Amino acid sequence: MSKRKNNGFKKRPNKQFKNQNRQAGTGKQSQGKKIATTEVTCQGLTSEGKGIVQWDGKQLEVEQLLPGEKAEVTIYKKGRFFNAEIKRLINFSDDRARQPKSMMMNVVVVRFST
Repeated sequence: MSKRKNNGFKKRPNKQFKNQNRQAGTGKQSQGKKIATTEVTCQGLTSEGKGIVQWDGKQLEVEQLLPGEKAEVTIYKKGRFFNAEIKRLINFSDDRARQPKSMMMNVVVVRFST
């Protein structure tokens, strides 16, 4: 049998106030540490539809990038993973869909006859 005394229920410290310095309500997770801004060319697509690019011997996935497109991307490192985000598209693919002019206006005209 244990010789420890039973001191009853011990209250644990409230963890709610532990991280008071954290920004609340930003809506986005932190990107991580910015590593580089470079120009890359998309070589293919993943099963999720992200563009595959090669950078510094590493394969990165970039959202909204189609095969054959060249873009300037910002590369972030979070932990041991690298993330890339499009900063600017340099040339567009022929496969990229463009919005029709009639859809750009989004104007609805309603006429009533009296």
